[in-house]
Amino acid sequence: MRSIAAIFQLTLRSLLRSRFLLCVTVLALSVVILLPLTIEDDGTVSGRVQVLVRYTLGAVTFLLSVGTLGTGPGLVAGELESRRLQQVLVKPVRFGQVWLGKWLALVTVNALILGGAVLLAHGLMRWTLRESRLTAGQIEELHSKVNVTRVALAPEDVLLSESEITANIDGMIRSGTLHSDVPESAARMTAAQRIRFERNVVPPGGTKRWSFPAVRPAPADRPFLLRVQFLSSANEETREMEGEWTVGEPGRDPAFRSRVRLRAFLPQELVIPTMNFPAAVPLEVTFRNVEAAAPATVLFHVDRGVRLLVPAGSYGMNLFRAYGLILFKLALLAAVGITMGSLFYTPVAVFTGFFVLVLFGFSGYIGWVAETGVFYVPHDHGAPEIAVSGKIVQALDLALKSAYRGVDRMLAPLRDLEPMERVAGGERILWRDVGRGLGIMVGVGCSLMAALAIGVFRRREMG
Repeated sequence: MRSIAAIFQLTLRSLLRSRFLLCVTVLALSVVILLPLTIEDDGTVSGRVQVLVRYTLGAVTFLLSVGTLGTGPGLVAGELESRRLQQVLVKPVRFGQVWLGKWLALVTVNALILGGAVLLAHGLMRWTLRESRLTAGQIEELHSKVNVTRVALAPEDVLLSESEITANIDGMIRSGTLHSDVPESAARMTAAQRIRFERNVVPPGGTKRWSFPAVRPAPADRPFLLRVQFLSSANEETREMEGEWTVGEPGRDPAFRSRVRLRAFLPQELVIPTMNFPAAVPLEVTFRNVEAAAPATVLFHVDRGVRLLVPAGSYGMNLFRAYGLILFKLALLAAVGITMGSLFYTPVAVFTGFFVLVLFGFSGYIGWVAETGVFYVPHDHGAPEIAVSGKIVQALDLALKSAYRGVDRMLAPLRDLEPMERVAGGERILWRDVGRGLGIMVGVGCSLMAALAIGVFRRREMG
């Protein structure tokens, strides 16, 4: 324990004297102050929060990620090249203690810089949105949307029947949209995706319903919100579509009814006034496409089409939980950087670390490719040469999809625990999400990195 504490103190002093880390710190704090001055919001209180929280802290997280992966490898590889680490390892000090002491020091520095940025961003938000500068409508929005966090409830998933999937596969094969040689598992996945897609299509005059589990009534000053995201066949990003929304208990007259015009592509929110339910009840949300000026088909996002946001906590504590998740991610990157420095020389270690950061950044694209594939597989239509090339492309596509799917499974927990969009949108980050982040990123990820570094370091040339 004394050895770890000594290495921690020495590494911390070295980091605090580092010019590179000093530049990252100055840039991070400058971003919090200057970025809101360069990005124009939409004039609403919620839009201002997006700029002050999501964009600024997102930029700070990126800068700290770059700084961590630029500094971490040098803590081991740099000291090996300067022969300072050899002087430590000849003493009764195990490399695992060296790794842990350096990791703790780098995580501590990240925690201090990130904490300062979060406090500064929160303070600027409170100063900018103080009630003396807001109109009555903005004050109401501040208290109903910003100062309260909400749990996002997803609608109950409607199970797909075996006969429905089989009939869809047969129909695609007959129409030529699905080749008969496609493996059964891939065909079933394609059919399930198509059915879910079709269920979210609402033609002019059509209706779409979502069912939500039992929901408790909300206080009068903290109404429910309905978050909506859809596409339009009009294919115009600025196009607004008129729809009639109703919310209420299944089988009863709706407790809420409203006709509004919403813009396609962008997630938007409807305020649902307090509904006088005596206890928790299931709710049914209904949308009717009543656009009359220029009728068009509406397609709701398959995964994020409709969410019911229920009040469940304060903004400040939610920001603290977001801080924890960001810090866990930086701790994992610190473990990656130090481990790469334990395996390679500094240039290679830094390059490998930044490659991992790129993988994190493109996790959404990797998931999309893992689901849809890489190549277009041609249909033969009776032509032998196309049949042969189609099989080759199909085999290659399956191999690449398998590789992408493996990477996606490793990155999916990090993508699911990304906090900035949720905290800026007022969605509550649950304590179990924080626990998952601690277990996955620190407990599993950092432990694997440490085990890899310790296991391979003994084989590295000490020079």
